[in-house]
Amino acid sequence: MDISVAISSTFNQFDLVVEFISGALFALGLFTPIAALLIAGTMVVAIVKVHGPNGYWITQNGFE
Repeated sequence: MDISVAISSTFNQFDLVVEFISGALFALGLFTPIAALLIAGTMVVAIVKVHGPNGYWITQNGFE
């Protein structure tokens, strides 16, 4: 197994747990500001890792 696949899988599992817990908290209205920050944090990581290298503009597959 390639090391990048193992690391990616670990991050994916961590993201799954964070998204599930924060989504449940947000839906139940418990600790809503913290849950919103966790959800926003996972989205920022996704933008930086997936679309960040392509730049800002959507025409270049960026994140705008």
